[in-house]
Amino acid sequence: MFKRFFLALIGVGILLSESAQAGESPPYSMVLLTENFPPFNMA
Repeated sequence: MFKRFFLALIGVGILLSESAQAGESPPYSMVLLTENFPPFNMA
């Protein structure tokens, strides 16, 4: 009884974790604005 309940609980957990995976995100580009870093012109 307990073993069957435990296996059913594990099965439901696996199914829920599979459906909770994140979908593929669209590609994005990251632009680094480094014109003021490091601050060479600290006059």
